[in-house]
Amino acid sequence: MEIHCDGSFISKSQPAAYGVVAVNHHGQVCDGGAETLLCSTPIEAEARALLKGLKLAQEYGSECIVQSDCQVLVKDLGKGKSRWPWRCAAWMGSMINILGSNPTIKVKEVPRAMNVRADWVAQSKARSNLPVDWINILDLIFDLL
Repeated sequence: MEIHCDGSFISKSQPAAYGVVAVNHHGQVCDGGAETLLCSTPIEAEARALLKGLKLAQEYGSECIVQSDCQVLVKDLGKGKSRWPWRCAAWMGSMINILGSNPTIKVKEVPRAMNVRADWVAQSKARSNLPVDWINILDLIFDLL
């Protein structure tokens, strides 16, 4: 299972959001989540997205690759560091704990071009135009694009 995560941050005056998209071994969307957030920086949205992706991977309890296009976040997690601003420090600690207690979950940095579904979900949620049944129609939407 692959879980793609992305945060969307436009400005402090607009809502941020995260998008998490789980893809099965056939490449089909099978699960996910999205939520609007109150954030001050883009890294906060990215951190919340990755934490939600790791929690979803933990629920599946099998081998999962959790992917993010946030290089600095993935790099610091790989080092087991939590030297983030106070708003992110607790989330980083939670991510480090999840990875430490679930050796079958791996985090991987991917180029933005490989994270388009999670990016679309996050941006759509931030703009309040994410369809209610997006998990069931996301593959169809991307087939049409």
